[in-house]
Amino acid sequence: MKENAGKLLLVLAVIFLFSYILNFVWESWHGVFLYEEHNLAAAKYVLMMNHVSFMDAVIITGIYFITAFVARDIFWLKEWNRTRITVFVGIGGIVAVVIECMAVYVLRAWSYNAFMPMVLGIGLSPLLQLSATGVLAVYVARRIFYP
Repeated sequence: MKENAGKLLLVLAVIFLFSYILNFVWESWHGVFLYEEHNLAAAKYVLMMNHVSFMDAVIITGIYFITAFVARDIFWLKEWNRTRITVFVGIGGIVAVVIECMAVYVLRAWSYNAFMPMVLGIGLSPLLQLSATGVLAVYVARRIFYP
């Protein structure tokens, strides 16, 4: 039991860390090129990227847990199959739609510029982000713990 708890913490730490790094890169790229009004001083911009990347990593870790609940297996990444990945990607997509709709259309926290490709009124880059970076982070954890 203790061994499983320790392994779970390590798996989650790797997923969180890689999610953070991948999302920092992704956020920095699309934040500069695809959103309106991101004319911030570098120090303020880096702090904002740290915050949103941290939140993305928290969300991806949550998506891991939801997928584990659906799969009825906390170590679901060990058995890498289409169904589990589809659940993970689907949840990531749903969460992305909710976040973007709330932020863009309800709270008006940001807006897209002309370079953002759109899908049904939602930016393509943020729509794909959580699923893509999350699957990659889970894949890295899988390769580390179950080579």
